[in-house]
Amino acid sequence: LLVEEKLAYKYDLKGALMRLGPAGYNFEDYIARIFEAYGFKTCVRKVVTGRCASHELDVVMTRKKQGKKVKYFAECKYRNSHGLVVNLKEALYTYARFLDLNEGGHNFNQPWLITNTKFTSEVEKYGDCVGMKLLAWRYPPGKGLEKVVEKKKLYPITILRGVNRELRERMVSCGIVLARDLICEPEELAKRLGLPVGKVRPFVLKARVLFENNC
Repeated sequence: LLVEEKLAYKYDLKGALMRLGPAGYNFEDYIARIFEAYGFKTCVRKVVTGRCASHELDVVMTRKKQGKKVKYFAECKYRNSHGLVVNLKEALYTYARFLDLNEGGHNFNQPWLITNTKFTSEVEKYGDCVGMKLLAWRYPPGKGLEKVVEKKKLYPITILRGVNRELRERMVSCGIVLARDLICEPEELAKRLGLPVGKVRPFVLKARVLFENNC
């Protein structure tokens, strides 16, 4: 690949996130991998009982900070169109979960609301008011999802051209969510995916080129 083509891959991050769908499970797995890269232990789609109701949490994240355990959960709102945003209703719902879970004795430090698109201004104001963590495209300013991804090159597999729906689902079901997961021997990947080597080799080569020389 030429340098220009490598840059084209990276500038297509927003589109790559859209291609993780149509369902939201792949996005949840992707967000979990991002938090793992930043030092968290994660669990996806965990059912937890609060004071008044049971909740399936998209991602639970824990780590030690200054000798103390820090525990969060994230509500992931995947959108497959640029025009779809996350509104106040979903922020209120996420915070209500947080309150019910903590009243049930779970001691979460904060809830996160995460999307691959954007929040309305009402969500941003509400999150700031109640102390809820928000992560979206270009939000928080200068520390948005795209910056979090770029800092550690946590590109999703869908940033590589040619990953169709069938291959994407096969990869995710085998725990392959990040493009850098494909930097391995083609034979090893083929065995893991249960596919002929010839079908996976092009993606191994693309991943290697994408990450070479830290470009």
